[in-house]
Amino acid sequence: MKNSDKQNARITSDDKVTEIVQDFIFTSTDAYKMFSDNKDFKRMYLEFIFNKVWDGVRKSG
Repeated sequence: MKNSDKQNARITSDDKVTEIVQDFIFTSTDAYKMFSDNKDFKRMYLEFIFNKVWDGVRKSG
């Protein structure tokens, strides 16, 4: 951004943010598909999250 004018910096920024959001959506979609289609993965994930929350609650008193 230091070496660009505001308009070019804005275009570059918008492009990069769009790329990041698309990557996030694709990754999230793949993760959701695995969660919904793979019963073993879903069970292990739910167990993992529950244990993390449970341990956090128990430690905080």
